[in-house]
Amino acid sequence: MNFPGEKLGVGALWRGSYIGYRYYDARRMQVQYPFGYGLSYTTFAYSNLRTESDTFRDVDGLTVSVDITNTGDITGKEVVQIYVHDVTSSLPRPPKELKGFAKVHLDPG
Repeated sequence: MNFPGEKLGVGALWRGSYIGYRYYDARRMQVQYPFGYGLSYTTFAYSNLRTESDTFRDVDGLTVSVDITNTGDITGKEVVQIYVHDVTSSLPRPPKELKGFAKVHLDPG
C-alpha cells in the first residue's frame, strides 16, 4: 500500500491500476462485452480521425477530432470514446486507458 506523498519503489503499482476492464486488457483475455461496447438500434461509421499535433506532452493537452456518420435508418446516440497508452511511462501503465468521451445525437445520413 502507498500513501500520497510517499516515494514509490521501482515497479510498484498504485492500488486499482488493473481493476475492471484493465485487468482483462492487460492479460489479453477475451470477454463477451468489452469496456466501451454498446448496443444500438442503428449503426455508425467513424472516419477522418485527426489530432491538432503529431506530438503530445501531458502538460499541453491534446485535441482529437473524428467524423461520425449515422449509417442506419433511424436517429441514434453514440458515445465517442478516446483511449490512450503511455509508452514512455517509468511506471507500468495499462494497455489502454479511457481519457475522454462524449455522447452525440445523430440523425440518419
